[in-house]
Amino acid sequence: MVLTLEELAEETGCQLVGDPNHRVSGAAELANASASDASFVAETRFVDAIETSKAGVIFIDPHFQRPGDRNYLLSDTPAIAFQQLTELIQRHTHKPPGFQGIHSSAVIHESAQLGADVQVGPHAVIERDVVIGDRTRIGAGAFIGPEVQVGEDVEIHHNVALYDRTVAGDRVVIEAGSVIGSCGFGYRQDDQGHHQRYPHLGNVIIGDDVEIGANSCIDRARLHSTRIGRGTKIDNLVQVAHNVDVGEDNILVAHVGIAGSSSTGRWCVLAGRAGLSDHIKLCDKVVIAACSAVAKDITTPGTYVGLPAIPLKRHHRLIAYFHNIDKLATRVTKLRQQVAKLEDHTALPKDEE
Repeated sequence: MVLTLEELAEETGCQLVGDPNHRVSGAAELANASASDASFVAETRFVDAIETSKAGVIFIDPHFQRPGDRNYLLSDTPAIAFQQLTELIQRHTHKPPGFQGIHSSAVIHESAQLGADVQVGPHAVIERDVVIGDRTRIGAGAFIGPEVQVGEDVEIHHNVALYDRTVAGDRVVIEAGSVIGSCGFGYRQDDQGHHQRYPHLGNVIIGDDVEIGANSCIDRARLHSTRIGRGTKIDNLVQVAHNVDVGEDNILVAHVGIAGSSSTGRWCVLAGRAGLSDHIKLCDKVVIAACSAVAKDITTPGTYVGLPAIPLKRHHRLIAYFHNIDKLATRVTKLRQQVAKLEDHTALPKDEE
């Protein structure tokens, strides 16, 4: 794909400053871009990098200072405009998979219902009473368990396992190696101290437009449903336990762990390695910082940090106190010495008592 900057400006709705006839065919970061690549600057701290970049054109906020003699595409949201370009490149360069249709090695139960233009890769298994919507793609080695329902335009990558009665909406993406609907981690201890697993009779329900990264696990509920809300994006290596209810448009970053029966509101973000204890409830618009752990319900939107997680402003105050503990200790020692001197000075001699 090759576009002139005039054509690219029209495609992305940007204002062009520079040579309308200059041509670009790719996208790259500022440091790695060539004259045939477009790049972008979304924050003022990266403006200085423009000087050494060889990019043919740069998407940039019109309010940022710009070195002269360069080609620019001005946008109030340069990162989004640049994304439009990358999506355009993807559409033009995307190649269909080598295996089209239903591969001869796939094992599909006679009761399964497959929609129009469904693709099933080598050695995939589709169990009894499965329903799969139109244009859905099942990767090599994937397992689709009994009574699973999958919507339209879904991408299930290789070696994904969907356990019994899992429900996935439209346009869901599940990356390689993820396991959806495995038995929850719930046990009771008998009189001899042996652990006996609780039966888990529920399932997992995944809303429309959810994306689940590689090697993530979502356990089925004990009695009802573990739910992932519409539009939520889950990174690689995330664990969502039984009975959890993840709200709409959440972001769960790598190594997040959510314990059983917890729930999150809408627009929540759990950064890398953040964790929720069991039966925790988060309201809407909560951000849990990386490596933080939530031990009690959060009812006020905002950012929370630490072990246990507390509001960001309070966390900053405590950190400031912590870094000044040595000064405080020195001051207390001096005050104690002064008090001791005052006590010695005011004490009456023994013969005057």
